[in-house]
Amino acid sequence: MTSDIAESLDFSGVDWSPHSFGDPGGRLFWHHNLLYRALRGQSTKAFLRMEEQRLIPRCVAWGLVSTRGADIALAGYDLFVEHEIIRPSPVVS
Repeated sequence: MTSDIAESLDFSGVDWSPHSFGDPGGRLFWHHNLLYRALRGQSTKAFLRMEEQRLIPRCVAWGLVSTRGADIALAGYDLFVEHEIIRPSPVVS
């Protein structure tokens, strides 16, 4: 992850997910058809520690969604990550 911020967002440009309420350290949102999580506090520290220890690829190998740092900024949040979008499988009856 680089330290240069490519894009600074404001709340009006963010489509907050209505399903993002369970994580006190972050919120999911859509921007330009990509899925992000805005992190703060302990969630930021945890992600940076996982990245530093190169645990993110292991998590993906264990079946967790692929995640990478994103160079964006939004007031009130410390760090942003982009999540892989997983589309639901069609229901077969």
